[in-house]
Amino acid sequence: MNASIAAAVRKRQVLVVRAAVQRTELAAFASRWHESIAVADGAFRLGKRLRRHPALLAVGIALLLGVRRRRRAFLWSGPLIVLWELYRSLSR
Repeated sequence: MNASIAAAVRKRQVLVVRAAVQRTELAAFASRWHESIAVADGAFRLGKRLRRHPALLAVGIALLLGVRRRRRAFLWSGPLIVLWELYRSLSR
């Protein structure tokens, strides 16, 4: 009986070590893809938001076309996004 318990304990230790190695490998793999996945996730969320609010898309395009300089369009994009998020949080 003691031999079988000792064998089970050894097997468990081997499995615990193997699981730790697999977790480390998975973490390394995931860290390489983290930034790309975050960008894709942000683009997906933006697409969903634009589908729910097509007027926002029209305003964004009008702003980009209406501003003569690109620099101005990008300078305004940050505050406009902040205002939109503030509106959304207050309307809930």
